[in-house]
Amino acid sequence: MTCGRCGAEAGFTVRENSATSRFCATCLDKTYPSLKLGALTRSFEREKKVGTCPHCGWNTEKAKESGMVGCPLCYEALDPAVWPEFGIHLV
Repeated sequence: MTCGRCGAEAGFTVRENSATSRFCATCLDKTYPSLKLGALTRSFEREKKVGTCPHCGWNTEKAKESGMVGCPLCYEALDPAVWPEFGIHLV
């Protein structure tokens, strides 16, 4: 799917009334600036690369040491390689 504004890969689908539009994160923020969803998505992508949850600050090392996560969003933010150590296989 491509963004309806710029042609980049679309990561968001917005449905208003009966119309459906697809947006990349940048165009979503330009079209709906109050939502700031594109910025939130980019922060998760950035944090995922370093293995730190942007919501609670928990990191991959803390998860390995304690065997626990700081919040539900950690499952998306932390390094996926840590989960099999706990018997969790994310799809």
